Amino acid sequence: MQSIERLRRGVHEWLVHHELYGDTAFYSREEWEARKEPYLAQSDLILVFEGELFRVMNGGHEESIKLYDEFEQVVRGLGYFFELGHAWSMGFYPLPARRLHPDLRIYSEQP
Repeated sequence: MQSIERLRRGVHEWLVHHELYGDTAFYSREEWEARKEPYLAQSDLILVFEGELFRVMNGGHEESIKLYDEFEQVVRGLGYFFELGHAWSMGFYPLPARRLHPDLRIYSEQP
């Protein structure tokens, strides 16, 4: 399985597990480019979101911080990092191999 598809699946599973998947959608780089969005044009994968995930990514209360940190660790474990484009979108970029912590490889090595 390609790493980008593994990323999509891993993020989707995490979102479902935490009941944050509602009001979300993934876009490939080509699909995002067709929308002519000004941000995240070089991302390998884009996620747009509203609702609960919006609160996690933009909130500041304790539960949001814990979920944000966990999400970041999962994404890093899959070999990527993310950045917000808008308050409602994030792009995923490959993590340079030297920055991938060995303890996180369990996520990237799953089939």
